[in-house]
Amino acid sequence: MTDSSPFPPHSFENLYLHVPFCRAKCAYCAFYSQKADGETEMRLWLKHLTKQLQAQEASLQHLHTIYIGGGTPTLLPYEILENFLQTLKRHTHFSAEPSVSIESNPETVNDENADLLSRYVTRVTMGIESFHPQHLKTIGRATGTPEAAFRAADCFRKAGIRNLGFDLIYAIPGQTAEDFLKDLQLAVSLNPCHISAYSLTLEEGSRLAADGTLQIPDDRLNADLWNLAGHFLGSCGMPRYEISNYADDRHQALHNQNVWHGETYLGLGPSAASFDGQLRWTEKPSLSLWLQNAPPEKDVIPRWNRIHEIFIMGLRTARGWTLEEFLHAVPDGAAVWEHLMPLLQNLSTDDLVILSETAVKPTQKGMAFWDDIAEYLLPG
Repeated sequence: MTDSSPFPPHSFENLYLHVPFCRAKCAYCAFYSQKADGETEMRLWLKHLTKQLQAQEASLQHLHTIYIGGGTPTLLPYEILENFLQTLKRHTHFSAEPSVSIESNPETVNDENADLLSRYVTRVTMGIESFHPQHLKTIGRATGTPEAAFRAADCFRKAGIRNLGFDLIYAIPGQTAEDFLKDLQLAVSLNPCHISAYSLTLEEGSRLAADGTLQIPDDRLNADLWNLAGHFLGSCGMPRYEISNYADDRHQALHNQNVWHGETYLGLGPSAASFDGQLRWTEKPSLSLWLQNAPPEKDVIPRWNRIHEIFIMGLRTARGWTLEEFLHAVPDGAAVWEHLMPLLQNLSTDDLVILSETAVKPTQKGMAFWDDIAEYLLPG
């Protein structure tokens, strides 16, 4: 990979596209985005993205998934959103049934763009965070209301979009277990296929972290709310399949599952990350630098470490790994699997993983203590 051409010749299995525009920056968010000031920058973004898709078309012929994230993709004006989706369809092809996901915020959804999305995407995720206005205020949710979430869900349903997922945040200062349970109940009442529930963290680069005045609830309450989500959503037919994600077998987030299990992915757009099976790289978190083709930041580590990293990421999920699947993802991974077996046996004794000679998966306790498992399994 050279600075003049950051993309290696490769056939990627998954594609991520970053739409970096928001109406305003939420205080809890550390993802790269910028306030949308008119359409000029959006059109420049689409023009450059189109060039990159054209340049990469040969490597995007056998995709498993496409994921469109942000920012707020549904903030794009109708014409630009339509051109974007048409361009994406023109320059990409799937190896099997298409899987195209897009993120949205409730206040940017209307009948028109919901109908447009229904013609191009197979799955929509919507950032609700909470149905309690006071908790939205605490985390600095810049826009949106609980009522907007209901209206947006109705727009998607009328457009025929059934595969709908919601994002929630818990462990918000001042939030009780009853508050969070009410959020879960209201979310389930909208008949989603998928729910993500993330513990509030003070991410570096977010306004909440920079402010330094918000006190995150202690680990005990955090764990109680995590368990509450697992029990309640499991009873509703959406078991936990990853640390923060809940769905039945048919509606798990395929793009994320593929990434957690070592598949290759190309990321296009400012701050987007890529992985070609050996090397990871991340585009500059700046629209202006990305438009200038600034070279990405490369994550270069020894192959032995990379294989461990891939293995550990798979243990975020309830399915974990089979030896066959791991060697399909990492053909040279047999030595790492053998090397890790004594460590995995120790984790099994501690009821953190379920282990056989040819498979390993985390227990519910193991998913709760995934950070500790990761630290234990990383090479010294």
